[in-house]
Amino acid sequence: MLLAGIDPGRGCEKALAATRQLAKRQLAWLRSFPDLLRLDAGGAQDPAVALHLLLDEGRQLLGR
Repeated sequence: MLLAGIDPGRGCEKALAATRQLAKRQLAWLRSFPDLLRLDAGGAQDPAVALHLLLDEGRQLLGR
């Protein structure tokens, strides 16, 4: 079956490539914020430590 002239296998390849390109652009955009707090979502970061970091960051932003 053809969808807009592209076979499903090729369409899947194009979708994956576009997704990778978007992810690269998003990461580049996030790196443009020098004071951005980064947490490793897939890493071994202790959730309690991550929560503490986020709360501290929020308090600093609110001036508390």
